Amino acid sequence: MVCAPANQFCCGCTLNFGVGFTLLVHLVINVAILGFAVGSIFFPDRSMMADGRLDLEVFWAAFAVAGLPFIVSGVIGLLRKDEVPMRGYFFYLMLSMLVDIYFSTRAIFAASCQSLPAELKMGGAFFCGVIELIDIFVIIVFVAFQAYVVYIVWSKCEDLHAGDYPKLVDLETTGHQDYEKTLQQASHYLLRSHYDEGYGAAYGSAAATGFGSNAKIFGFRHEMQYPPPPKTYNIA
Repeated sequence: MVCAPANQFCCGCTLNFGVGFTLLVHLVINVAILGFAVGSIFFPDRSMMADGRLDLEVFWAAFAVAGLPFIVSGVIGLLRKDEVPMRGYFFYLMLSMLVDIYFSTRAIFAASCQSLPAELKMGGAFFCGVIELIDIFVIIVFVAFQAYVVYIVWSKCEDLHAGDYPKLVDLETTGHQDYEKTLQQASHYLLRSHYDEGYGAAYGSAAATGFGSNAKIFGFRHEMQYPPPPKTYNIA
């Protein structure tokens, strides 16, 4: 494997926290896009999306709506520790990153030199170059952040694939129940768990009840000498 999966998020947090944080932020962004799209219908003069272009507003609104099931799928995969729904969200997150990079880069470079104030346009080439360098730095940081988030979600998918399997809640028993069952089987169901009456309960129960009757199974006399004395027979 070229790149090893991560085992933590932001140098100390768990992968579950990182994926959950990503899902929450992604949900907030999609809901905000839908809110802006709906607001542009009622207030077209105050549109905050795509410079008022209707085609881009429809695209972003449709993309945000299409992403809601994938976000829910990611939440289900995180809670149930299931790789398949988490992998579906991972693919949507990758697509979102590519779309964001394309439109952000296009918008930044298209408006960088045109947004210069009138007093700075006198040295147009110099200031335009400075603005473009700043834009490149912003894009690099933006892409690095999104790539890191995608890497965290991919690491969680690999973690689930490697063995973090879903739990069968209806068949799962607690450690206390397993221990009590093992203790009962070992003592032929005569000992009780020391969780109920303290650590001496198991010994006290065995001493009080015993482990069976005292009936003899090999006769009534046991020879204790070795070698045993010769047997004598009375012949009448």
